Amino acid sequence: MPFRDDTEDLWTLGILPAAEALGWECSRADTDVSQGFLVSHIYKEISESDVIIGEMTGQNPNVFYEIGVAHALGKPTLLLARSGEDLTAFDTRGFHHGFHSSRISKANLIVSSFLSNVDLGEIYEPSIPGARTIYQWPLDDIEDPIFTWDPKRKDDRFDVNGGQSIMNRPPIGRIICVRKTDRNWNWRRGGSIMKLVPRTREIGLGDIVFLSLVFRTELPVTFGFIGDGGEMAVEGKQKPDWSRSWKDTEFRAKEAPFWQSKMLRVVVEPTIAGYDPKKRGTAILLTSRTGGGEAEIRKVRVIQVRKAANSES
Repeated sequence: MPFRDDTEDLWTLGILPAAEALGWECSRADTDVSQGFLVSHIYKEISESDVIIGEMTGQNPNVFYEIGVAHALGKPTLLLARSGEDLTAFDTRGFHHGFHSSRISKANLIVSSFLSNVDLGEIYEPSIPGARTIYQWPLDDIEDPIFTWDPKRKDDRFDVNGGQSIMNRPPIGRIICVRKTDRNWNWRRGGSIMKLVPRTREIGLGDIVFLSLVFRTELPVTFGFIGDGGEMAVEGKQKPDWSRSWKDTEFRAKEAPFWQSKMLRVVVEPTIAGYDPKKRGTAILLTSRTGGGEAEIRKVRVIQVRKAANSES
């Protein structure tokens, strides 16, 4: 929104209390700048937020540009405006919007209604130049993730599925449920693993691979993204090392009853010299550590940008 005196009440009396009353953490980009350039801070806040609200009154070009960034990143957005005259741009008409007629109480109700019903599972697909989707779940013609593994070590707490299962949760549909990985682990102690993409030779050196997740969790959960190249002989070592197409990447999410989205980005840079993913292949794996809690995954998507396409763009 424009940071002006005439929009201050809209923020302090309309948007902020409506969000906080529903348990959302709500921030405005100019209110928490500890250091650095304001514009960089705004883009960082947009990329890390689950929902974006834009005050479009007056058709401020900076606001329109920033909302465009949010849409490109796949963020659910609410567009607020005084009237329809502020949303005459064709590209804005198809998104959630509400007209408050400069009444703070009406803006409060619009924000409250939107946040009460927002579904982070229905995010807009990110627009990534030169990208192709190599895995997306759930889709009718896509195989379910593989949960079962042949363990090398036995343990009373061991579950071959890692506490993972696919369940039907109307009206959402099928979800992946991960429970109590501290007891039902199938990948190291305390963690579970699932195979999304079997060994493929379609991923090459320098490619960029994205993991997009939509999930919710009752306790903090850690997800990991692995490009598995299998065991490989290394000169000078008697025991083979485990090769990776990229360094294992993780992120930790706080507990939240709402659906939230996250995208990870990795570059294919093998961890062992001489390992060529194009020749040996790469399996793509998703790991999770829920501790004693439970997490639900609604959507999983793996996106690849080939090195050549990325260079051309």
